[in-house]
Amino acid sequence: MVTVADFRKWLEQFPDDAEVLVAVQQEASGYQSFGDVKFEEPELSGRDLGGKGWEYTDFNGNQWVKPDAPHFGRKFLYIGERY
Repeated sequence: MVTVADFRKWLEQFPDDAEVLVAVQQEASGYQSFGDVKFEEPELSGRDLGGKGWEYTDFNGNQWVKPDAPHFGRKFLYIGERY
């Protein structure tokens, strides 16, 4: 079980100016909108490559990202699973 305190401590490894994006299940239409939602405990391990349920990407200083790119110099912490 991950507590709020565990989560705060884990977040300390990322820079304060990193943007946080959280995956949210989109509402389905018709009969598909009913049913269970599966919640899983995130695996708060690893650092740059991500773990189960999260990924960190730092475009600051990336030589392949040009100044006119929308993600130039930005840092992102993605939380949630993509299937």
